[in-house]
Amino acid sequence: MQKSGLPPGRRQIIKKLIEEKNRSLTIDELVKFTGIPKAKIRQTLTTYDTTIVRVGKERFDTVERIYSGRIFRYTPQKNEIQKGLLFAEEDLHLFLTAARDYWSDITLIDNFNNQYLLKKHKARSKIPFSYYRGLAPWYKKVGFQDNDDILFTCLDFNQKKFKIVHQKQQDRDEFIIKVKNKKLADLVYSILSYTIPKYELDTFLIRKYLFVFPYNEPDPPDHLTKAIWNDKRFLISTRDKMLSWSGYPLNHDLEIGIKKYYYQNERGEYYPVCILSDEYGRYGFCDHCEQRLIWEKNTGWRHPVNEAEWSESYLTKEFFNLDKNIYKLN
Repeated sequence: MQKSGLPPGRRQIIKKLIEEKNRSLTIDELVKFTGIPKAKIRQTLTTYDTTIVRVGKERFDTVERIYSGRIFRYTPQKNEIQKGLLFAEEDLHLFLTAARDYWSDITLIDNFNNQYLLKKHKARSKIPFSYYRGLAPWYKKVGFQDNDDILFTCLDFNQKKFKIVHQKQQDRDEFIIKVKNKKLADLVYSILSYTIPKYELDTFLIRKYLFVFPYNEPDPPDHLTKAIWNDKRFLISTRDKMLSWSGYPLNHDLEIGIKKYYYQNERGEYYPVCILSDEYGRYGFCDHCEQRLIWEKNTGWRHPVNEAEWSESYLTKEFFNLDKNIYKLN
């Protein structure tokens, strides 16, 4: 909390300005109106900040101002319905909290103005994952079935109030949702392609797409893991045997990775591939075994079978050109 008598910090100045203008502002506008150098603004407004967020290319806004109207689709699993709860893992709880205030109670309001208070609970022996309790009466009231969806719409972020709508499986517009899933997947691929390891923990990944993707449009995409489940460009740590640079499994928290940058060994484990370069070009290097790898479009990475292949292991433009058509940030 800011002490009385001290001048406001850069973040407080920027937040107040956005609130006064009542619109999102570009980084150039922030410089113009505040006099703060652009470099200092960039240092202040990072993806770790959950108060002022990026809503477009070099454009920023406050969560409280823009979050109302955001719509999020979630498909509860069978055991969630049976136990009358919601998993508080992956992107559901991150959406409901805008990736902050993780333990806040959340109020859900149905079409008949009935209210349901969600309380988050930590993992325990019988339920080995964090979860929200409080939705059992609603599941029963609407006759919720396996593969039905919940549509969450933010009504008031400060009060953590969301409208909920039950959408039956047969009422899903599969064509529209498929298009939205591809658009979301392309955006996430674009974000990951700019990271050094080509994978990211969902806690940080969602901060980079949650406020940029048009979640205020009708018929939102599926939640991320469902949207990309069959997309062969991605690895999902909770499903795939992803390993970190150190060789430790990435299977406790959700990590999303670009499959193209991973080598699958004989045990089915995926090791990150480092792209290095020398005077002859760029090549793939396995950090685990410290050997070069050869990349083939249809089969992925493999070890060279002889010295001749090793000397021809340089990557062609095709490897990098595959990313040209990915979704571009606005």
